[in-house]
Amino acid sequence: MKRFTALLLCFVMILTLLAGCKQEEKKNSLDEPREKVEKKKEDPKETKEKETEKATKDTEPEPEQTEEVEPEPEPELPDVPAVFYYTEYSDRANRVGEVMEYHTIRPDDLQVKSFKNSKGEEIKYISYLNSSWYVEEALLDTADLLMEYYSFETLEEVVECLECDGLKIYTAVDPAAQEIVENYFTDSSNFTTVGSSDVQPQASMVITDPETGDIIALVGGRGPKGYDVLNYATEVTRQPGSSIKPLSVYGPALEEGVITYGSIYEDSPYNKETGWPKNYPEGYKGSTQIYDAVRRSVNTIAVKVLMSMGASKSFDFLKSVGISSLVAMKDSDNNDHNAAALALGGMVYGVSNRELTEAYQVLANEGSFSDGRTVVKIADRDDNVIIDNSGSAVQVMSAETSSIMTVMLEDVVDNGTADDITLNDKIAVAGKTGTSNNMYDKWFVGYTPYYVGGVWFGFEKPKNLDAYVKGENPAVTIWEGVMTELHEAKVFTNADYQKEFIYSENMVEASVCRSSGKLAASSCSSVEKHSYFNKNLLPTDTCAGH
Repeated sequence: MKRFTALLLCFVMILTLLAGCKQEEKKNSLDEPREKVEKKKEDPKETKEKETEKATKDTEPEPEQTEEVEPEPEPELPDVPAVFYYTEYSDRANRVGEVMEYHTIRPDDLQVKSFKNSKGEEIKYISYLNSSWYVEEALLDTADLLMEYYSFETLEEVVECLECDGLKIYTAVDPAAQEIVENYFTDSSNFTTVGSSDVQPQASMVITDPETGDIIALVGGRGPKGYDVLNYATEVTRQPGSSIKPLSVYGPALEEGVITYGSIYEDSPYNKETGWPKNYPEGYKGSTQIYDAVRRSVNTIAVKVLMSMGASKSFDFLKSVGISSLVAMKDSDNNDHNAAALALGGMVYGVSNRELTEAYQVLANEGSFSDGRTVVKIADRDDNVIIDNSGSAVQVMSAETSSIMTVMLEDVVDNGTADDITLNDKIAVAGKTGTSNNMYDKWFVGYTPYYVGGVWFGFEKPKNLDAYVKGENPAVTIWEGVMTELHEAKVFTNADYQKEFIYSENMVEASVCRSSGKLAASSCSSVEKHSYFNKNLLPTDTCAGH
């Protein structure tokens, strides 16, 4: 019995030990990674591949840790002022030639200033100490181009750009032409002086190349160029008088077929009750052909032709050739949509010398108009062009019309109101004089096969010029002096220079009866043998005879 009890105790102890071993084994299995617990029997081939892969990885060097390097900041460019250039052209039309430095901006002399206009509005502008007339105008044109290109909101931003960014500004100036004009205007002996008063009449001149629209020379006043003085070529607008007629009346009317070279109008007041308008010199000559009305600058016929054509066509044409100072009917009761303004030049604000001279390019360039410019292009300091202002010409009038108009304006110089000019002895000259109301302003805009030149003469505060005129037009005298010297320096040095205008091949010549305006018959007693027509508008009726 004792033996049985002892055996039973031993058996229980053995069972207890076995149970403890299984519990420990289970605990150990739970502590191992899951993939090891669930490990399946592997294929010997896979096992070998894995061992090889592991051995390869163990022998590969670990990649080196590289530090991230921040890119170096762009170096700041030094502050460099803008430089103006010009070109010594061997072929101006195609802009071929050697580029030369003209002027470097002096940053210390550049600032933004302001003034209050007649309406009390503050007007800001860029002031440049002791600059030439041309540099000053080119600077203002550059500012306009930069404002648009960079969307600048203030002129201060423009000034900073000119002072620091090293811009290269290519101008249209011809330094030789500019020097000729400046020398003429600084020589007081070229101007009539009346009395002992320091207040003498002022004058301005603009010269362009009509083929390109380039303003090659510009002077805004008499005497040495002062600081912050008024530029009478660009900043002042004055009534142009009869100098506007070729652009506002006769040119558009020829283009529209309203008139021909030989059309006949009655030289008599348009308004018979008031006797308006009057002619200067006074008097009326009855039946008059168009070419004679242009030559003598007959006011009555200019008004009648305008009314035959319609003021709107005149107004629109002037806008198409860059006259920006016109006042439209919708803008004011006191506007330029009327005969006094368009036919006689009595505009509300007048026109600037620069814009009037630029507009005449359409007559000198076969009906093609280019916006006048002092700046051709602007490049950055590396000479990459950022603004191309070379532009392109727009045909606003037929070559036939401009040719006929030029023939009539040649007659103005040969036999009309500008017959004091002598340059036409060497080269063809066409142009038109102008006088505003009360003899306040004198004008002459004329052209040759090479250049267009416009001259204004008058007081800063308008007053009568009778004492300074003495039977002559000072604007014609100035034009003759400057343009003669310019052609001697730049044109007549070439023995083969172009002496005559080139007319359209579609301009034809015919004989016209002076009494009827029809093609002349053998029985007509008064015949204009040299009348000029667009061949498509040649009169078809022959006069019955007189």
